[in-house]
Amino acid sequence: MLAQPSLASEQIRMVGHMQGIPGVQADVSMSVLDVETGRLADGPHTCDGLMFTDSTAEHDCGPFVARLPHGHRYVVVQKWLYTGRALLPGGEVRGQEFER
Repeated sequence: MLAQPSLASEQIRMVGHMQGIPGVQADVSMSVLDVETGRLADGPHTCDGLMFTDSTAEHDCGPFVARLPHGHRYVVVQKWLYTGRALLPGGEVRGQEFER
């Protein structure tokens, strides 16, 4: 996952990255949270139905652009849910906190 603040404006670009075993499908979402409040600042942006195969074991989700006000600390959160596979747990990963 990559969050890249743009110093010239109030926006960031974010891209999620997933790897999976063949035959697995996942829905992925990318969001930005305000660290102090835990509230959603942007998103969720979704990439539904990413199918992993022998020839496509990796997928990107995005890029997405978020406009964020200055004076806050933020974190990008990527979540995933495997579709049609009740035994596989979903999950989430958080990027590094950053200040705007």
